Amino acid sequence: MTLDRKKPDCWECGTELKLSAVNECDVQSYSVGIAADENGDDIDFMHEKYDQVTFFMCPKCQSSTLVYRSREES
Repeated sequence: MTLDRKKPDCWECGTELKLSAVNECDVQSYSVGIAADENGDDIDFMHEKYDQVTFFMCPKCQSSTLVYRSREES
């Protein structure tokens, strides 16, 4: 499968986001979630549902965006 890896645009100002970091979701760093799944339910153990988190930063307004990759997609 080939994916279009275009960088996302900032939700606040529309500027193309810059890649800041890519991290693995390990137990030590992500054992307690601060996010919700597609149904709006809290994710207690993010490392069980996601295996990677990508951080993007807006060069114009300094907003941050986190993109989580589901273990099912990897």
